[in-house]
Amino acid sequence: MREFHRLGINVSLFALPFHGPRGHSFPPAWPQQDTRLTIEGFRQAIWDLRTAIRALREAGASHVGVAGMSLGGYTVHGARLASHFGTELITFPGAHMLQVWRARAFRRALEGFLERGVLPRKRCFGRRPR
Repeated sequence: MREFHRLGINVSLFALPFHGPRGHSFPPAWPQQDTRLTIEGFRQAIWDLRTAIRALREAGASHVGVAGMSLGGYTVHGARLASHFGTELITFPGAHMLQVWRARAFRRALEGFLERGVLPRKRCFGRRPR
């Protein structure tokens, strides 16, 4: 996140419904076997993201992107959204406890911003990922 900030990209972090400060149990109460509650959780997550994206656009953001890991990655429906918006889907191997090459995936996202003219060419990246 420091690299995004250094390059002038604002980052907003979200807590999914029933997670972190929005939840009161561990493991979180969502998703679960009751399909009705799982659908409601996703409905709330998408509502939250759409509201935030609209607010960012109204505040003058020229570009807005979404990213997530684990349930957050599933919630942003990466393959379908990338296809719909004609953009690149960047993934990395790993799991909940071990997210291998995460920094490399975020660096690729930043390079994509540069290639598409979202970032000025004069900005350069810090050290390369390992």
